[in-house]
Amino acid sequence: MAHHNNWSGVGNIFPLLKGVSWISFYCCTRARSGPSFPNSRKDRYPKVIGFFCGHCVLLSREHVMLLCGFLLGLIVLSLEFVLDTSKRMIFLLGAIQWCNLVVLARFEEIDIVQQLEQEVWELEKEKISVHVQHETMKEFWSKAQQLTDLWLYRTIPRLNLYSEIHGCLEDVTFKQLCHDLQRANKQLHAFEHSLPRIEAWRTDGDLAQTYKKQFREALDKVCHERGFNGVLAALEKQQCLPAYSSPFVA
Repeated sequence: MAHHNNWSGVGNIFPLLKGVSWISFYCCTRARSGPSFPNSRKDRYPKVIGFFCGHCVLLSREHVMLLCGFLLGLIVLSLEFVLDTSKRMIFLLGAIQWCNLVVLARFEEIDIVQQLEQEVWELEKEKISVHVQHETMKEFWSKAQQLTDLWLYRTIPRLNLYSEIHGCLEDVTFKQLCHDLQRANKQLHAFEHSLPRIEAWRTDGDLAQTYKKQFREALDKVCHERGFNGVLAALEKQQCLPAYSSPFVA
């Protein structure tokens, strides 16, 4: 925000304003072109206002309000002189104007601190947002990992079984197909209802890892049986699938 000061002896007249860069004065013969600033802030500040012999850089809304208050104070103070009111009132107004002038002279430093505090607040918001997203993703992938055993030991073997039965039914006649479909649906219905509940197949579920592996191996053996009748016959033998009478059956 700091830029090159363009004062013309004003710092010697008003020592308090020496080093202030948001206002500049110059001779009328010089080119009156104020500095340009990229409007990177959301409130579109700073803004440059040119006048007869200089320019003023409005740093923020607070800066504008303080300037307006200072100018209004000058008007009120002038009216007090004209109306010849009490010296006490004039002294109080003068003290207030002096305080405003001191704040304006050091406003750039105050504004920088304010911007830094705003940036810190924005960073805190971003930090909280990133933390929430991190926790959400962590929870999502944790749940996804819990489904690994379900997919590996329950879903894939069953899909292989259905694929094998479907392949066996491709080449039969329509009359035989209707009969075989009834047999397959009846057997698969009984098979599905005899399985432990889905939650038990999760990585942190109730089923032991040995049971899951034995179940997959047993279904693999069923899928390797020859022909449709061989697959259904193997599936009907409850002893080929371990722990069908498990306490985890739904």
